[in-house]
Amino acid sequence: MSTRGRGRSCGTSNVGRCGLTESFAGKVWDKLSRLDVGEHVEKKGRYSYLSWVWAWATLMKHYPESQVKHELIRHEGGTAEINTTVTVKSGDESFERSMWLAVMDHRHSPIKNPDAAAINNTKMRCLVKALAFTTGLGLYIFAGEDVPATDAPPQDDAVQESGKLIQRMREQAEILAGNIPEEAKKLSRGTVEDKRRAVAILDAVIEQDSNQTNRRNGKPWEAYGGAS
Repeated sequence: MSTRGRGRSCGTSNVGRCGLTESFAGKVWDKLSRLDVGEHVEKKGRYSYLSWVWAWATLMKHYPESQVKHELIRHEGGTAEINTTVTVKSGDESFERSMWLAVMDHRHSPIKNPDAAAINNTKMRCLVKALAFTTGLGLYIFAGEDVPATDAPPQDDAVQESGKLIQRMREQAEILAGNIPEEAKKLSRGTVEDKRRAVAILDAVIEQDSNQTNRRNGKPWEAYGGAS
């Protein structure tokens, strides 16, 4: 059965919440989501791309009976998208899931009337995305995290800082009980510099809230999770 549903995301820390148990799908997820794909990621500007050749070879190494199918969907106005379905199979056990991706240029803008080269490139990128959301392979890249759910070390200073900023934002979200300004939400999904700005915004909100509370009951800033 194909699992579709736009807007649903399964992070590496949310395996249980995504309905994956010790079924075949759960075993696949548990195995492949733990792999560190860092050595096979290429950085192009703001974006990170996982090698589709390596991703497919990894799936074939573990589950050589698996298959992939692409579907081209054209829209009014000349734009198009690729729907990719990955079927993971081992003996009598199998499951499939689908993912989609618009045909875009290097700036991530939709291409009108894309040629065969643009369509083929999108197929390979959508394959990587479909593998990530089907098996967990490299999913932490799409989740904006730095390493999978293992003790793998960070790759460089930028990655290390990004991880620290993400952790800080999680702590801030807990302090604010999830009441996060929209601007901070958008920035949290961007570059390291964007994440720094998001942290600064949230720190300001926390300080403002704590000052108001302090005036009411006299508790110190540290009592609300602030740095001393």
